Amino acid sequence: MAAPMASCRTTDHVDVALVAMKENGIRLVAIVDASDRVRGLIAIDDLIRRTGPDAHEIAGEAVLDVLRHICQAEAPVTAPADSA
Repeated sequence: MAAPMASCRTTDHVDVALVAMKENGIRLVAIVDASDRVRGLIAIDDLIRRTGPDAHEIAGEAVLDVLRHICQAEAPVTAPADSA
């Protein structure tokens, strides 16, 4: 089964990538131009590094919300059964 893929435009605000990640439960979004050619990729890791209190930075709460959603969507890890 193929993993879901999402994209946003080179002209989109970073919030569009965050929404795509959250809605699709993914950590990576393709950035495409007006001709739908891939121009780059943006990962949740990139967004985490750009968080901060300054106006030009991304709100940490928004990125954390997306990351929580992605992690909840992943298959849970189960503990091994007790052998006793």
